[in-house]
Amino acid sequence: MASTFTSSYNFIHHLDETYIDKYVTLKGWVRNIRVQNDLIFIEMFDGLSSKTVQNIIEKVKVPEVFEKAKTQLHNSSSLILHGVVVKSPASGQSIEVNVSDISYIGKVDDPMNFILCAKKMNIETLRSHQEW
Repeated sequence: MASTFTSSYNFIHHLDETYIDKYVTLKGWVRNIRVQNDLIFIEMFDGLSSKTVQNIIEKVKVPEVFEKAKTQLHNSSSLILHGVVVKSPASGQSIEVNVSDISYIGKVDDPMNFILCAKKMNIETLRSHQEW
């Protein structure tokens, strides 16, 4: 009998409108982060595809998570994030995740000089940095 692989987390490239109102767990890296007064926007990818998902931390809903993310999170941080998928009011994306909790897996000591940053890399650039 063949066994079936089941994952304890959701793949970002699988997320779509069918996940609206569902609780998800995502693992991946921060591609970009924007901090505003009461909101943090995290663009995250999981390395399985180039697709990203926007995650939002609201200070009024999860103040402890907001403060921790504000001080510790930066581009290329690896994390596990939990939240509910909602319809996005923004143009250019159909869904986003309202974050309820974050677990930090790792951080990059020097994010300004880390090769996997917010912009996409061509294959030649990645090949020239094989030590990572």
